[in-house]
Amino acid sequence: MAMKLALACCLFLGLLGLSSGYGPGWMRLIGWWKRHHQERRLPEQPDIHQPLKKDGLNVCEMRVPVGMSQECVLEQGLRRLKCRSVTHHRTDYVCCPGFARVKGKPGCPEELYVSKMNIVEVAKSLGLSEFVKLVNLAELGSELVLDTKYTAFIPSNEAIKSIPAKTLEALAADPKKLRDVLLFHVLPEKVVSEALKHNMLLQTMDPPNDIRVNVNERTHPQVKVVQGAKIIQANQGASNGIIHVIDRVIFPSSGNLMSYLNENPQLSMLYEVLNSRNMTLSNVTLFAPSNAALQSLPPGRLDKLLKNKQCLQKFLTYHVLPEPLYSPVLRTCRWKSLEGSFVGVMYGADNTSLEVNDAMVTIGDVSTTDGVIHVIDKPLMPYGAMDLVEAVKSLKLNTLAKLLEDSGLAKTLATIDTSFTLLAPTDKAFSAVPADVMADLSRDAEKLKKVLTYHVIGRRVWTYEFGRDTLVDSLEGTKLRLNTFRLGKLHSVNGACLSRSNLETCNSVIHVISSVLIPEQRTLYDIVRNEPQFTTLARILEKSSLSDMLKNSSRSITLFAPTNKEDSEEQRQQGLF
Repeated sequence: MAMKLALACCLFLGLLGLSSGYGPGWMRLIGWWKRHHQERRLPEQPDIHQPLKKDGLNVCEMRVPVGMSQECVLEQGLRRLKCRSVTHHRTDYVCCPGFARVKGKPGCPEELYVSKMNIVEVAKSLGLSEFVKLVNLAELGSELVLDTKYTAFIPSNEAIKSIPAKTLEALAADPKKLRDVLLFHVLPEKVVSEALKHNMLLQTMDPPNDIRVNVNERTHPQVKVVQGAKIIQANQGASNGIIHVIDRVIFPSSGNLMSYLNENPQLSMLYEVLNSRNMTLSNVTLFAPSNAALQSLPPGRLDKLLKNKQCLQKFLTYHVLPEPLYSPVLRTCRWKSLEGSFVGVMYGADNTSLEVNDAMVTIGDVSTTDGVIHVIDKPLMPYGAMDLVEAVKSLKLNTLAKLLEDSGLAKTLATIDTSFTLLAPTDKAFSAVPADVMADLSRDAEKLKKVLTYHVIGRRVWTYEFGRDTLVDSLEGTKLRLNTFRLGKLHSVNGACLSRSNLETCNSVIHVISSVLIPEQRTLYDIVRNEPQFTTLARILEKSSLSDMLKNSSRSITLFAPTNKEDSEEQRQQGLF
């Protein structure tokens, strides 16, 4: 109690001293402590680990994918899901390419890839002596040592030496032309490799010619290509810019795509076909079959294509990719064409030649103002430009192809004026058919044709039309039962599952199936009545009302049919037998 009273007195006296102006008082002591430490506190500095601000120095916006989701809708009446993938992003602020953060300073003030040497001096230090010789010959050295920022795409010594001697001599004899070629390798600004984006166009010092950039983001590190030349050594900094070493000499674009085709005699046939269709091609890759390639088609095949506008359109658009791509980016990958099917591209056995499906690129990386051209020695033939028989052979359904020829049905299906749906059994499916049945079909052409026409529908039927127990007429006359299960993920015809579906040909569609379909004339009642393993079940059905239902061929019924077993005493007492 005494201690509490003493503390209260002290507090009272301190407050009294504060109010009367005598002594520092408790509050004065607190105020002095605050002032003392505020004077000693260091000013706040930006933390290098803190997020950047949108309006900071050399700060750029970047969208970062954070995940994907799938949005699906059940299509009414079609028993399938229609889905689309949605990518979700967040926005981050990062240093612009070529700049870095500095502790204690806002934004990204530090410039990367710098040197005390100018571009010409850096080129000499990198051993790019052939380029330096050409620069001196064109009297460009004085320009590339100025304080203005440049970007120089400099070919390696090997790249310059690979140019035909006559071309080099012609350039050396014409300083103005040489100057233009060299200036085409130079940009009037500093552009680091991280700033190069796919299919961007860079303004050069040889206006109005631009350099097209390709970036293969599927590789690590990324492959970066300028006007067909691969960057093999990037970001060699200089006092007045930056150097990227490339593996070939680059040249300006050869006019637009159609003008290049028109001016080259070996591509005249393709030009005439494209021109007659009034096709507009812009920002694309064109695999251009030469005249010799088109003439290598079977006799009459090109005329057959030209007579059908729909098939010809599919044929032409299969040779086109929807973006300009150079060969270093194209290599060993599948690319979706404008026609919708995929084109396979890979390097040949020598690792230098480029193959497109089964065609070889004879002239590659031709730059035009609206795309890139690769000349090929064979035409590319998609399923969409084939007739049914050609597609069956291309799918390597060898047994079916032979039987179609033997039965005479191939001639009917080869027409492109009528639409069909072909249910195509695999070779494995035919091998599962008993040998005596296959031998019988081989001997009897009419019976073989009957079986094969049972696999053909007289119109195009896509899997979204299958539904539940959909009955369609075959060319043979007997109905086929189409089913879709698992929300559109599994399809069957008469119980035979589809291994590949919706393969569109010029006029028709193919579904590859796992079993051979045999026309069945019997009803369920006939099968139960005549098969010896169902005699017990047949006696039961005779005493029920189900027999009339099983005799009706238009009904859709599934019967779980128990086989025979010894009649039990209990079943006899119940009057089942």
